Amino acid sequence: MKVMLLADVANVGDEGDIVEVSDGHARTILFPQHLAVPATETALAEVAARAEEQRQAAEHELTELQRIAEVLDGCELIVSVKVNANGTLSSVIDAARIAAQLAADGTHIDAAWVRLDAPIEEPGEYDIRFSMPHGIEAEGRVIVEEVS
Repeated sequence: MKVMLLADVANVGDEGDIVEVSDGHARTILFPQHLAVPATETALAEVAARAEEQRQAAEHELTELQRIAEVLDGCELIVSVKVNANGTLSSVIDAARIAAQLAADGTHIDAAWVRLDAPIEEPGEYDIRFSMPHGIEAEGRVIVEEVS
């Protein structure tokens, strides 16, 4: 029986593949677990439509990430924090803080995209990298200023 796989199935094939399996395997394992459907024209059309939707979504995501990267590349983010008596920050500047500051400035990013060698603990200027999905990279600068 020809079936179209809805998910990767070990020793059978990958999602979207059209494979030949025994009737028993299809009826007792693949169909009940929603791992495959009979390879009919309707099923093939539905998969093609779903693949097109996924392609368009990925294309939209890529375009949006490229737009964000253009904003982030070369940006200078100024963060004002209190400094304690020994010259260190009252609270460290980490990826989450940088993402929150960017969001406050109108650029929403995932904190996981921010690459810091270590949390920032002293006033000064620091280079930061942004690593986004699809291999998109950007570099910016964080300027940590002391607030009295």
